[in-house]
Amino acid sequence: MTRLRRILALVVATGALVAAPPALGSRATAVEDPIPTPDGPAGTRTSKSLVVGIDGAGLAQIRSADTPVLHALMRGGTTSLAYRYGTAPAGLTQEAATVSGPGWSTLLSGVWPDKHGVRDNTFEGKRLGAWPDYLSRAEAIDPTLSTFAVADWDPIATASAGGPIIGGGVDVRIGLRSDTDGRGYAVNDERSTDVAARYLESRGPDLSFVYLGLVDSVGHEHGAASAEYAAALETVDAQIGRLLAAIRARPTSADEDWQIVVTNDHGHTASGGHGGNTLAERQQFVIAQGGGIAAGVRRDDLNVTDIVPTAYAHVGARRASGLDGLPVGTVRPDDFDRVRGSLRPRVDETGIPSSRLGWTPTAPPGWRVDNSRMPQGGVREWRGWTFATDPFWTSAQTSQGRENFVRARGVLAVADSDEWDDADHGPGRFDSTLVSPAYAVEPGAVELRFQTHYQQEGAQRGRVLVSFDARAPRSVATYSSNVSGPQRLTIQVPQGASSMRVRFRYTGDNDWYWALDDVRLS
Repeated sequence: MTRLRRILALVVATGALVAAPPALGSRATAVEDPIPTPDGPAGTRTSKSLVVGIDGAGLAQIRSADTPVLHALMRGGTTSLAYRYGTAPAGLTQEAATVSGPGWSTLLSGVWPDKHGVRDNTFEGKRLGAWPDYLSRAEAIDPTLSTFAVADWDPIATASAGGPIIGGGVDVRIGLRSDTDGRGYAVNDERSTDVAARYLESRGPDLSFVYLGLVDSVGHEHGAASAEYAAALETVDAQIGRLLAAIRARPTSADEDWQIVVTNDHGHTASGGHGGNTLAERQQFVIAQGGGIAAGVRRDDLNVTDIVPTAYAHVGARRASGLDGLPVGTVRPDDFDRVRGSLRPRVDETGIPSSRLGWTPTAPPGWRVDNSRMPQGGVREWRGWTFATDPFWTSAQTSQGRENFVRARGVLAVADSDEWDDADHGPGRFDSTLVSPAYAVEPGAVELRFQTHYQQEGAQRGRVLVSFDARAPRSVATYSSNVSGPQRLTIQVPQGASSMRVRFRYTGDNDWYWALDDVRLS
């Protein structure tokens, strides 16, 4: 029995499809003004990908709602929280607001807003021609792939309100306009589900995307803590069940490996709305099942940019260049993630829930923190380099750009003079150095790679230094302006050297911060 068959068995056993007629894959309810089944090419691969996007959905609310289909997918696959970018004060690295335009552009293109250029729902400055949606890109790479998309938020698949995000090169693209056609999301989600189920069953496209917008609409009106929001999630859950039932009804389903991914573009506040930098608004998730993805796994180090490369890897499409994510099965912890078992609750911070574990001064094995130049006092969580999760660090102070370390995963190394200075301390500046293990090297060129989020204010500085064996450290990079993203430093190893250490030294007053992740030496 394939994993999808086991998932569907769980779905049926939990009663998720009790409202459906006995014939799996048929329409579960009468649909207003159904869309005719489009004429498109049948899929050519036995490995197929379906991505379902639920606008404005929250993972915590999904877990607490009566959503048996999504719960079955979580039991049979991997589930991860993810936290997206936010806005920042002028002068700091900007990503985008927590709204749908950049959210769906990021997910569908597989790159962050610094590449695709969509910062808000106006779509001004978009660069979707250079960074197109993954379905259009797949068609350009391999036209034998069969692609399908249906969406009822106007800009996703229609040339209105700044769109489309999904280009016209997709084999079948159905765009509805729930904001302007008078039907609304409740009706158009049903129409989308109905036509998608029929097309999935009859054509079996290789790459498919289905968007459902009701949850976001209800969230704006009633809030994420409302009974109406939970009911909307339950409606969407049943619609996803109908899509899975349609896949199961395919005559060739026993020979096919369907990978199912469910995700969102942003969350909602309890009272309703989004666009700010709170965790509730920044919260995203990835639920992925099939295609060899581990079952019953919960993690917090996946990004929504991982969805496109995951789909490409599963259907055997050649990976497009420049993507910002990785296939889910290839995401591995780095050194900083090894301190997860040492994470603590807050000590001096006041804006972070007391129950949240998220920081430690304890360095990973082989690493050390040199605080010999640090003054005494200050906020203890941030005295020198510390190690923290995104939810912990960004909650210390929102709207100062901490949210925009988008390429980080899991536990980060953080030097934050701004937060440290919020409590009395002795005379002197923040001055702390993070020291790596001794890496074995040979004479010649090596490449130091890491992700960085350095935000500049005042006279602060960030320096990268290297030392070989017992020789004195020398500087190889200095940061004195905003830098956020992947760093690659080519370093020449001198003759006779057999080991190398890397030092990250940060100095500042009540300035901003420097965060690091995924430090590796090739």
